Amino acid sequence: MDGVKDWSESRGWDYKRLGDEIFDLVPKDYREKSQNEIHLMVDLARLILAHRFLSRYERVVWLDADVLILDPDSFLDDWPNSFAFSHEIWLNNEGGAGVLTAKRNINNAVCCFCRPDARLNFFIDATYRRVMDLKNLRHYDAGTTFLSQLNDIYTLPQLLNVALFSPHITQAILKNEEALVQWYGSQLPSKVKAVNLCLTFVGNEFEGIKLTDRDMECLIKILRNGQGEVINQWVQKSGPSLARIFPEGMKTTRNN
Repeated sequence: MDGVKDWSESRGWDYKRLGDEIFDLVPKDYREKSQNEIHLMVDLARLILAHRFLSRYERVVWLDADVLILDPDSFLDDWPNSFAFSHEIWLNNEGGAGVLTAKRNINNAVCCFCRPDARLNFFIDATYRRVMDLKNLRHYDAGTTFLSQLNDIYTLPQLLNVALFSPHITQAILKNEEALVQWYGSQLPSKVKAVNLCLTFVGNEFEGIKLTDRDMECLIKILRNGQGEVINQWVQKSGPSLARIFPEGMKTTRNN
């Protein structure tokens, strides 16, 4: 988070770091319905907070605590004159079938809003109603799933230079699995200037992968070396297919 603070101050922007007090913004009935699940609560709270800040500022940007800025000199130089969310390519073993699949989604790890924008009111109301209406809530139902479904209806403005690493991509970088890293880089629409590290998976096994704090320290060191060159060198270049990388069904049981 110090990197985000330094980046903000270098731009001459005000910076606000928030802790658990952000949950005070969430209505009681929403907290009860979400059973105080942190992701669901923050998904609504960040929108309410942005709305409040827009009464004082022309623009507001939210960054999750696990977002690493790789190129502070040019990150968000192309901020659109409207709201925008983050583009992602998520790689996982879909349905537990032992096959790696990739899906393009929209997430809110980095999101920005401008004044005036009545659509922020829509996002607040729609997020609230979605959580209150769903019976079986998952931690990503008010964020990635919801935004990606909206994007299927009409295209949301996206920050294309923000990437997200699933544990499969993180492990590939750490283990120097060049084919998978090359594939991932070739799928990105733009060179990466910030990365959502997905620290929520650290210490928790995900499809046979269990990342540690030490792993993430090594990842950050690799990414900071050359401002993400480990990925950016492959952007907009042809790369191997997943089927070619994992010819035996793209099994996810790669050794740690």
